[in-house]
Amino acid sequence: MTKEILLKIEKINFILGGMALLGSLYWTSPKLSFSILAGFLIVFINFWLLKTIIFKLLQEKSNKLRLAVVLGIKYVLLLALIGISITYFNLHVGGLLIGISTLVIAIIWNTVLIGIKLSRD
Repeated sequence: MTKEILLKIEKINFILGGMALLGSLYWTSPKLSFSILAGFLIVFINFWLLKTIIFKLLQEKSNKLRLAVVLGIKYVLLLALIGISITYFNLHVGGLLIGISTLVIAIIWNTVLIGIKLSRD
């Protein structure tokens, strides 16, 4: 994947997160809106960190063990952050999943756009 594709996925994710947050205001549930925002922020930061770590380590030509250790630590911290968010902030689990799902939708959407572009060429 190129940086341009990843930046496009980040932009689509940001738009989808904003749309999900605005859509949640219809139900006038602060807990739901906060949960969607928390899920979106968690996945947005996680994706940005993943992109940054991988590109930095690939540019340094570091060994695979270092990459595996750094990514392993990042995933443990991600799981801990999600667990702490649910436990201590009393988040709406459905809202959290909606916020987290924005990245999956952004990736699918970008893949469809690339497929459409390739089919026209």
